[in-house]
Amino acid sequence: MSTQPLPKKQNAPKEKAPKSPKGPPMPRQPYARINFLYQVSMLLSLPCTTQTASTPSTSTQSSTPTPTPLNPALSRFYLSILRSIAQKNVLKIHPNIKRSICKRCEVHLVPGVSCTLECENRSRGGRKAWAEVLVVRCGGCGAAKRFPVGRGKKGKGKGGKEEMGKEREGEGV
Repeated sequence: MSTQPLPKKQNAPKEKAPKSPKGPPMPRQPYARINFLYQVSMLLSLPCTTQTASTPSTSTQSSTPTPTPLNPALSRFYLSILRSIAQKNVLKIHPNIKRSICKRCEVHLVPGVSCTLECENRSRGGRKAWAEVLVVRCGGCGAAKRFPVGRGKKGKGKGGKEEMGKEREGEGV
């Protein structure tokens, strides 16, 4: 028997697979479930206008519809399930979703319906413009969330102190 050399394999350029982020893959089902529960709870907590029953004798008077949420208790229940799913699967909830849920009573915070918004500045009588804070106060339990909304301090960034010095020089002239 004669041995013939095997033909050499030609080296074809290998395509590089795109690098995936480090760590385990992100589970899709819990995120989809969280998204669904958030959307349903938001729809249930939004006000819908209901017509008041008018009697024939008061038909000349105009009755104003009163905005009421569809089912706030069911909305709160769905939000509690949303939080428990995120905790059990060790998932981070998006900050926008976190900001729209009351931590204490798990109500969907809708401005003008279930919460009030106010802007406050407690710094030296309001002289520091960058210290403004948006306060979202829950209408159910009274819990307050504070979010900074003021513009950043002058002098931060590329130039730092040099920019502040230039502005002061320009003001004095």
